[in-house]
Amino acid sequence: MSPILLASSLLGTHLMCHRVCVLESKAVRKSDFYRFLVGLRVDSIALLRDVPFPSMVPWFPSRALNHTPDCPSKPFGGSSDFRVDRKRASMPPTIAFPATPVTPLLLLLRLVSSFAMHANPQHDDPSEVLRLARLCVREANQKAARMQNQTTHQLVQRVKDLKYWSQEIERELQELKADNEELQRYYRRLAKCAQTTVAAGECNETCVGAQRKRIHVVESLNSRVDASLEKEKSAIGEAAKQIHDFKAIVERQLEVNTVAKNHLLRDFTLKQEAITVDHKSAAMGVDEKYRLETPEGRHLDVREGVPLQRMSELDEWIENTARNLNATAKARANSRKIVQKVVHSTREVAQMMRTEANTVEAALKDSLKTWQDWRDGLRAKLGAKEKEKKTADTAIGEIQMALRQRREPLEIALKRQSQRGLRPGIELCNDRAQHALQAELVNLKATVVTLEGQLEKARESRRKLEEDRGRLERKMHICEHNFAVDYEVLRRIRATYPQEIQSSGFLVVEKLNPK
Repeated sequence: MSPILLASSLLGTHLMCHRVCVLESKAVRKSDFYRFLVGLRVDSIALLRDVPFPSMVPWFPSRALNHTPDCPSKPFGGSSDFRVDRKRASMPPTIAFPATPVTPLLLLLRLVSSFAMHANPQHDDPSEVLRLARLCVREANQKAARMQNQTTHQLVQRVKDLKYWSQEIERELQELKADNEELQRYYRRLAKCAQTTVAAGECNETCVGAQRKRIHVVESLNSRVDASLEKEKSAIGEAAKQIHDFKAIVERQLEVNTVAKNHLLRDFTLKQEAITVDHKSAAMGVDEKYRLETPEGRHLDVREGVPLQRMSELDEWIENTARNLNATAKARANSRKIVQKVVHSTREVAQMMRTEANTVEAALKDSLKTWQDWRDGLRAKLGAKEKEKKTADTAIGEIQMALRQRREPLEIALKRQSQRGLRPGIELCNDRAQHALQAELVNLKATVVTLEGQLEKARESRRKLEEDRGRLERKMHICEHNFAVDYEVLRRIRATYPQEIQSSGFLVVEKLNPK
């Protein structure tokens, strides 16, 4: 048999096999190949040796192959929690593949080239050569089947690992969704708290505007109410600022959660696609459609069909998944911290605002009580002044009556004196009648003057009483006006103060489905 025909026969036989992989040098005994190459001529061997052969990367020993863990839920051989000491976790299984695949043609040419120098030209038995060739092909096929089973096992384990990490990502997405919904719920709660705080500020401004209507008389009362309102205004402004700052923090955290969610969704989608591809790759080993195909020359390049981008290392893949999961876990932890801080701070803000509101209401109640007491006192004084005024009026009336009674005798006495002054000549003398008339006139005049003095005093007293009564009435008007203002502020304006602000916190109910 010529070398060309022998090579063609061997190649035709070997190309009909299903799976061919690398054949270790110890798989076939050298003595068998010596007998196989005995009948080959030196020129044929040289012809085959001149064929260029690609370089081959030797296999790692079988003990270097990693095996997947017993538990598929722990692909790293460690804890199932990816957040616990990820750097110390063991690496998932991997197999080192040769850089250049070994095809049936390359295998036979390599074997012929390796043992051609030891050929014995004295033996040229075609049946022996055919037997050895068939033995070589059978052992190569068996080795290829074993290697293919190992590859299928690794693909199945890889699918399990991908499913495990997909479940982890899905669980993390669900937890992130729950935490994000909680954060959004408190964001809506903060919006309600902000509206309540604005309403409290409007109530305070209305109270301050109403307080300007008061007539300032007692500075201590006015200053106390004004000071409490001013302090409440400062507290409301501080509360509004804190709520606005918390809203900004929550908005930024919601953006971070959205970014983490998008990264996880992309990673989850890629892993689902990888599961589909690897599952299909593993199924190729048992699919008859692929098992019956015969390799052709144009399909022998292992790089054909592989993505053009750089293939990432397993460490990079692990680090990317861990980075996404850790970023999501960090976002969830920050969300929970923000929620706790919001709950604590809003409770403190509500307590502060409610305390200031209670202080304002207490100051208004004290002011109302003071105005009421003062008004009652003024009413009592006005009653006393009215009695004194009536007494003065009575005295004035009596004095006027007495004056009228005394003026009639005085008029008579004056007329008598005028009449006696008409006596002629010597008859106009100071007789006893004249002396009596003169004494009567003096007495009557003194009585009238005294009564007129008493009347003047009584009138002056009544005038003073009238002035005092006027002052008391003005004070009474001031008391009633201020009492009405404070009562309006306390009962009407302060009634509009948001009742959601309590010492236990903001009693607001947020919408479950916001617009």
